[in-house]
Amino acid sequence: MPVARVISRSRSLPAGALILLASLAVASAVDLPLRWRWANPPPHGNTVYDMTAKFGLVIQACDRGQLYSSYDLVLWEPLETGTTQSLRGLTFIGNRLIVTGASGTVLYADSLSDIRTALLNPPTTDWLEGVASAGAVSVAVGDNGASYRSAAGINWTRQNSGTTKWLSSVAANPGGLFIAVGETGFISRSSNGTDWEARSSGTTDWLNKVVWLDERFWVMGAGGTVLTSVDGTAWTPVNTGATKALFSGVSNGANRLIVGDGEVRFGSASPLSWVDELGGSYPAPPPNWTYYSAVRSDPYYVIAGRSGMLVQGFNLGTPYNYWETHSDPIRNWLWDMKQLPQLLVAVGDFATVLTSPSGVNWDLELVPKSVTNSIFLGIGGDTNALITVGNAGSIIYSPSFPTEVVLTNSMGKLETNEVDAIGTFWYAVEPRPTANDLQGVAVLNDRYVVTGAAGTILTSDNRGTNWIARSSPTSEFLSGVAAGTDRFVAVGNHGIIVTSPDGVLWSLRDSGTTNWLFRVRFIDDQFMAVGENGTILQSADGVSWTPRTSGTANWLNDVTRLTDTNRTWFAVGNQGTILASTNAVAWTNAGSITSKSLYAATHNGRGALIAAGLEGAILRSQITPFTNEIKIVNYSRSPGQSSFLFAGATGQQFRLDRSQVFSNWVSGEILEFLDGSGTLLYIEPNGPNPSPNEYYRTGDSP
Repeated sequence: MPVARVISRSRSLPAGALILLASLAVASAVDLPLRWRWANPPPHGNTVYDMTAKFGLVIQACDRGQLYSSYDLVLWEPLETGTTQSLRGLTFIGNRLIVTGASGTVLYADSLSDIRTALLNPPTTDWLEGVASAGAVSVAVGDNGASYRSAAGINWTRQNSGTTKWLSSVAANPGGLFIAVGETGFISRSSNGTDWEARSSGTTDWLNKVVWLDERFWVMGAGGTVLTSVDGTAWTPVNTGATKALFSGVSNGANRLIVGDGEVRFGSASPLSWVDELGGSYPAPPPNWTYYSAVRSDPYYVIAGRSGMLVQGFNLGTPYNYWETHSDPIRNWLWDMKQLPQLLVAVGDFATVLTSPSGVNWDLELVPKSVTNSIFLGIGGDTNALITVGNAGSIIYSPSFPTEVVLTNSMGKLETNEVDAIGTFWYAVEPRPTANDLQGVAVLNDRYVVTGAAGTILTSDNRGTNWIARSSPTSEFLSGVAAGTDRFVAVGNHGIIVTSPDGVLWSLRDSGTTNWLFRVRFIDDQFMAVGENGTILQSADGVSWTPRTSGTANWLNDVTRLTDTNRTWFAVGNQGTILASTNAVAWTNAGSITSKSLYAATHNGRGALIAAGLEGAILRSQITPFTNEIKIVNYSRSPGQSSFLFAGATGQQFRLDRSQVFSNWVSGEILEFLDGSGTLLYIEPNGPNPSPNEYYRTGDSP
């Protein structure tokens, strides 16, 4: 597979050829499904089920049809697969990449920019959990004893595996012997990928993975099961000390590494002995996590798993490895977000408060010690003050005031700037005005209102420093509150809705539903309430409510609308649900790259939709096309390659065109700024006789 691109952090390059700039065109409609990118955790939050390494690349197969590649294990490029099915297995047949997954998904690619769907005869809805290749033959296995064979990875034919048991993995040795493993200790072997014969494994544990390592097959399974065999006929158990499910293994030729659910076991050279990488007091252990995949990318072991966790390990002759991650992202659940003109703030478990100027890079803020164990469920306010509330009556506030910060300018010199402290300096309300959990926050006419469990309603007229309990007409949990132009509206459990002109006197309203209304927002002169069973209610006054059909039974947890010319509404919910509407009446699936529940949605004021939720997930999608120019900062040509340094906006895609005569431009491939710095170093090979004159320009991507 040819190397298509190299992306790295910015660096200085000497200037060179003539360069043109072209502005990006502005589109007028929202294209669905949305194109999402991960803001947290980096590099992404998709669960990694399998990895493979070749051509200096590491490739990851993930849930929701996500496929990633990386040259340096730092920046991971999302690849267009054309599917949202979970991707479960990877292999190469020669230079061709093969990917298998849910509902009979099989993909193949001779270039990472051109991934295609293979043909199955007959088609199947069985999940194809594993794939392996030997010589010119590939085999994919999966549910209900599914076994498919292909000579080139494009056309696949179902074979009789001799079983209806679920098969979870397949491996091959260089001689073309295939081993498939799966349900209740099932093992089968085939010398051609067509004829299969079952063999005794000596266990009834579910076998999750089989790999070819060190001139033998290794099998990993439930309960710490590990088996080995040279020929797939007789199997020998191996005691690694593991007691929980194992999912993958890899070797560097001398040592072995086996990973699983809270298991990372390292087997040193002969005589074989095993070290628990998580259980010892080693200098740099990996996080205690669920790892589904392992691969060797010299000189590193690379392990990955749930929610995109990625860790590198290397050995210095010790009986253990040194492990490192390139980032230490927040993985706490995020329950709510607030957008200010120059700042986004997200809050969640373990007193998490994250801030970002654009929704790309996020910083963790300090909170008072008295609330460090709190679960922050809601945030609200305005440019005067932000209020964050949570369990057991916890309240912190962040007022607006100027403060000085020292920054490094573009010339590399330190300079002092004055900024607004809102969102970064937080103070606790002590004593707490209630012991009830609090979640809803809104402000109208300088009166701040907080709502929560047991019908709790609190108000503050001094920007959150002091609170007064108000009489409530309900004892239901009021999980959301919004401020319109002349009233507050609070919603909650059992379809409860209450309204107030001033936050003091409250009245019950009829919602027409008993579903929990999780959150309410006031946007574009409309109150929108969302909640249980896909409920969406709309009201102009907070009194009379009209139900809207969402098309989903999943909980909807938040709703927002971009303030750009598209004026599109979005709702987010459980299992990664994301809906879109142009009129808040008719809703459609907007597409998502995660199955994690999303609890909060907002926008960054620059045309990007931001969603947050489970395990610190923060997603961003640029709804309004970028209007800034792509700048070619530097260019250089050296023997064998040309190097470009581009500057733009993170997430921005563009095309590099070229011409030898300043006309008849030839379009290049689509590039994207993946790094949070908004820079991209692109290196392409030159042919044996490169043109002495060439012109370049950046253009908008299709």
